[in-house]
Amino acid sequence: MHRLSNLSRSFTSKSSSKLTTIRQASMAGKHQAAILPQKGGPLSVVDRATLEPGPNDVLVEAKAIAVNPVDYLQRDFGMPPPSYPAVVGSDVAGLVVKVGSNVSNAPPSGSRAIAFASSFYQGGSQDHGAFQKYVLAQSEGVIALPDALSFDTKNHECLKKLGADVVFDYKASDVVSQIIDTVKKDGVTLRTAICVVEGSLQPTLDVLRHTMGDAVAKVAHAPPLLPGAPTLEGAEVKFVLPPMDPAERSDHMYKCFHVWLRDGLNSGTVLPSPRVRIEAGGLQGLNKALNTSRAGVSGTKIVVQV
Repeated sequence: MHRLSNLSRSFTSKSSSKLTTIRQASMAGKHQAAILPQKGGPLSVVDRATLEPGPNDVLVEAKAIAVNPVDYLQRDFGMPPPSYPAVVGSDVAGLVVKVGSNVSNAPPSGSRAIAFASSFYQGGSQDHGAFQKYVLAQSEGVIALPDALSFDTKNHECLKKLGADVVFDYKASDVVSQIIDTVKKDGVTLRTAICVVEGSLQPTLDVLRHTMGDAVAKVAHAPPLLPGAPTLEGAEVKFVLPPMDPAERSDHMYKCFHVWLRDGLNSGTVLPSPRVRIEAGGLQGLNKALNTSRAGVSGTKIVVQV
């Protein structure tokens, strides 16, 4: 979920003062949303009713929406949502408009915030998908956006600044042997990994085959695992997603957002990364943003401003 911090640099305040005026009138009216009408898309921008937040929800006025690989998989290949029409997307930066009656752990109305707003965990509710101007998010996944955040640039130097001890060019033809040689030279056992882009699982398993030793290796896979995905004896590969049990998921999201992410952003131990690329067109530009993401980007998070 660290990818949410990428949004912070596309939604910075011109002053440190709190925003105190919100367009409350829109809550009783309508807002624009980029809906997915059927499998294979494309997204279509329509008007939707703006709802009051439920007891445990936060209503956020989106200012920036980040796209992720799962978003174009949902649009193009029929991955969840469970039904159509749907509002997909999950990563939002914006203003808190109103909080639900039971909410005590989210920023107050008028605050700048980042939110995890996914309809997948809300029974396909269109009101909870990120690709719209006003979106509901469960309170455990909403935190205040710090006033001051740093800016970074090119990939390897950026990764070193973020704390990486060694970096490799994944496009190098011998990158697998480079990593294996480095691990053996350092005299360490490497048995955990995370794959965040499509096509990275096989080379990751090739590395682990020579570095995992006798213990079980574990791989977290951020893109959904498709049928026929590579495997390795002695390695567990799991798709990364929050628990499906609602109570466990709420606890998990609270720890991720209100402990790790919020405290890390405020202390500087979590840095916004990678660099942001703005796609023009607002909600109308989401189709192009998804196409850009699907074509492949490096060290870049695609964001639309709304």
